[in-house]
Amino acid sequence: MRTQSGEGSDESLTDEESAAIHAALDTGYFDGPRGTSLGGVADRLDVTDREASRRLRRGMSKVVRRNRERFECHPDSDERFPPHR
Repeated sequence: MRTQSGEGSDESLTDEESAAIHAALDTGYFDGPRGTSLGGVADRLDVTDREASRRLRRGMSKVVRRNRERFECHPDSDERFPPHR
């Protein structure tokens, strides 16, 4: 994963966004049921809940946009996005 420091305007993750995503993964934030809360991710990063949320949102948005083409076509459907099953 290519990263850069600071607030990037391109699709590269900043170091802070990458760290937030890794902290969320490592602590089970994306698991069901969750292994931790947003507060747990924030504690791991030593930032406020609000800042952890901002870093996660921006980072995950970049990851999804970068991988969008994987979701745009379903080979057995004319729909842009496959139905949720």
